[in-house]
Amino acid sequence: MNSFLQQLRTGNWLTPARIRNYALLVLAISVAGLIGLLATSDHMIDRNGKPIGTDFSN
Repeated sequence: MNSFLQQLRTGNWLTPARIRNYALLVLAISVAGLIGLLATSDHMIDRNGKPIGTDFSN
């Protein structure tokens, strides 16, 4: 267990390629979610009948 924690602390496992790949993965999942939301909406009204993007409006 100490070896695992030590490797996490050093950060040797975190390479520029790995950072880029994780960022691209998060971007792809976000875009897929947005496309899914827009594909299931009807003129910016979600499937529950509420406007999209009003989470933080007063």
